[in-house]
Amino acid sequence: LNITEAVHVGWSMGVSVFWQYCRDYGMGPFEAHVNIEMVPKMDPKQSMPDGVEKSMRRDRERATRKFVERVFLDAPTILQQHPQLLAAALALPLDSLLSVYREMSAADFSAEQTQLSIPTYGAFSRQGFYQGQEGAVEKLFNDVEWFDEAGHAPFLEQGDDFNTWLVAKLNP
Repeated sequence: LNITEAVHVGWSMGVSVFWQYCRDYGMGPFEAHVNIEMVPKMDPKQSMPDGVEKSMRRDRERATRKFVERVFLDAPTILQQHPQLLAAALALPLDSLLSVYREMSAADFSAEQTQLSIPTYGAFSRQGFYQGQEGAVEKLFNDVEWFDEAGHAPFLEQGDDFNTWLVAKLNP
């Protein structure tokens, strides 16, 4: 495509696509990396792939609802405003979903993250999946912004604050 300049902005497990690209092809045209709520190596105690699979196979609807509720600090409001979220999550093929989750839980992109020679910005929620891990997260990025009134999706729950932060970082 002859792209000469690009900024990567990724959320959660989708950030692994960027790290895999860097592993396979190098930095290419990327001038900055914005990482929203993902670390290069997940803690198996936190991700619990065996427990997730057991819960999903036992009662998928309940397990999926619990997961979606963990994603958002104000899950009842978000689910009321966006009822398609739960329906979309339940529509995913279970075996594919569990396979991807297990693979991501075991992935280690630490080398790719530490080898980045571009500015790396992290956007994390104090109420998200990395709650209480501030010190470890801050070592991974040049600059980390913590959002206090959001779960795993600060761009949705604190959209105005997130957008203001993002624009300031990318257009200093």
